[in-house]
Amino acid sequence: MLNNKVVLVTGSSRGNGKATIIEFARHGYNVVIDYIDSEKEANPAFRLFNNEEDAKKLKDYVESNFGIKALVVKADVSNEQEVQLMVQAIVKEFGCIDVLVNNAGVVFDRDFADPSEIAKTIYFLANEESSYINGEIINIDGGYSG
Repeated sequence: MLNNKVVLVTGSSRGNGKATIIEFARHGYNVVIDYIDSEKEANPAFRLFNNEEDAKKLKDYVESNFGIKALVVKADVSNEQEVQLMVQAIVKEFGCIDVLVNNAGVVFDRDFADPSEIAKTIYFLANEESSYINGEIINIDGGYSG
């Protein structure tokens, strides 16, 4: 049931993002799995969250179970430069983004002067780079944890 469409789910190596990736893969979407920290960089208290190892396991799972292509990208969506690099990698691999799911959120192991900074970068991704987004933009609000 491949449809050659591409979905980017930010913050998707675990939790709701992981579940969202699996559901889109089940429906034939190629998926982009975004994570923020590698095992070595993650705060020891939060190593279970959104790391490279989990992202790679998820990639292997969806590719082997659903026959789709998955791309793993490390990008902090509160960092405009990392978002730009992420979009470039996706466009290079797939040509476009058909669905963007803004799932990443601010968590209490990171310091932000203003929690709205993450929203500004997501706005940038959804608008400035929107020529690469061909379809839907879905915003998930899990709230601010701080």
